[in-house]
Amino acid sequence: MAYWRKMISALLISLSLLLVGSGNADPVTQVQGLEYGQNKNATISWAGKPAVVVFLSAKCPCSASHAPHLGQLAKDFPLFHFVGVHSNQNEKPDVAARYFSGVNLPFPVVRDPGAKIADQFGALKTPHVFVLNDKGEKVYMGPVTDSSEFGEAKTFYLKEVLMAVTTGGKIPEVQRRPLGCYIVR
Repeated sequence: MAYWRKMISALLISLSLLLVGSGNADPVTQVQGLEYGQNKNATISWAGKPAVVVFLSAKCPCSASHAPHLGQLAKDFPLFHFVGVHSNQNEKPDVAARYFSGVNLPFPVVRDPGAKIADQFGALKTPHVFVLNDKGEKVYMGPVTDSSEFGEAKTFYLKEVLMAVTTGGKIPEVQRRPLGCYIVR
């Protein structure tokens, strides 16, 4: 079973790489879902502004360990519109609502029933990050850092990408293998 899970993951990553490498045939400039904390359906749009879309979990320790860093990046890089997406179908909405209200992220987190947003992006794990340019085209997809546990990280991929986009520099790698817990569809 583990072998097949790895094979499927590799195939999905390869397909996602093709999407990033092809210049994004379908730009994304908004997501829709129930916004945690506001308890209402919301359309979160970033048209004309670069964005960071990060897939999060209420139960994954990898996601939890990166949450404070993601919150700090959102404050340090105000040019970017940050949005969190919660796609795990095995996590009860009330548990997730309590978790996300307690984390106090400085950006909205939306619930993704049916993992439609996760499928649209090709998100595999939590945390899985997608950086979009001001046209909604993916310019980076992958992990936040080089470790599934933030405290053990030595390379901060997302921060490097945000600095490159901010300064007009080159993004070293547009796609990296995501680290963390699998999104349960």
